[in-house]
Amino acid sequence: MTRFDTIFSAHLPENLRVQCGAFKKALHECSPEMIEIYDNIQSWYSANIKPHEDKEDNGDLAQFLMQYLEQVNSLLHIINACCSGDWEGYLAVLENVIKYFFAHNLLNYARLMPVHLAQMNALEQDDPVTWEALKAGEFVVAKSEVPFTCLFTDQTLEQKIKELRRHGGMVGLSQDETGLDRLVTTTPHLARIVKQYLNSFPKESSSSHRNEHYQLSGCVSIRSRENALKLHHSIELHCTGNPFKEISPLKSLVSSVLVPEDAKETIFCTLARKVRNALTSSSVNDCCPHQNSRFGTQ
Repeated sequence: MTRFDTIFSAHLPENLRVQCGAFKKALHECSPEMIEIYDNIQSWYSANIKPHEDKEDNGDLAQFLMQYLEQVNSLLHIINACCSGDWEGYLAVLENVIKYFFAHNLLNYARLMPVHLAQMNALEQDDPVTWEALKAGEFVVAKSEVPFTCLFTDQTLEQKIKELRRHGGMVGLSQDETGLDRLVTTTPHLARIVKQYLNSFPKESSSSHRNEHYQLSGCVSIRSRENALKLHHSIELHCTGNPFKEISPLKSLVSSVLVPEDAKETIFCTLARKVRNALTSSSVNDCCPHQNSRFGTQ
């Protein structure tokens, strides 16, 4: 929001505001027109805003914020690929986040993720049946017919285990063989009986049944905007202005303490990026053909 205030303030026409409103309405109604409207907005953005982004010459703080936003954007791509069951997009974004495993010193992930990606991409030739099943969305769990609500497999397992422990009477962790047998054989039946009993009571309201994504209803969007405005105000307060309008040194947004030069060199180090590219280019890019078509290499 802080960055786009600088760009959009001088370039946002009225007809684009109308298109954004139409896109919001089409998204709520799950209308097929939303794809065409989105393509029009994206085309305008690429033609009018992207050139200004490429010409930006900001200070160290703005550069750091942009790197942070790129990392958050990668996480949003993972969530998008899983919630929509997009297998090829999921593989592409996994390749894209490998550099952050290096940056956060998660060396096991950085070392094994290329191997995992190579094995998954090899399924397209070695096991076409499994590949087509994964491409159809079988790598995530759909517990609802509402679009964009698929869950990660580990998240679904946690929910299921919690349900079995609550309704099935299984408490705590056990290494006892008979206890484990009870967990896998009797608790599902006990949980099913308890749920049938609870569902037999009349409901006070049917408002819990949803026909659309929960973030499209209620006050979720309003709260998100209010939180963004608070963060926007906090950044401008500690930076004495918009860091994307004024050149600001790299400093802590909490204490306003300036970052030392040696630490700044570590944060903006290009050598580590070159080493990471050398380590992953041969092992990852060759086995991830979906990366170029999805998000592009960085």
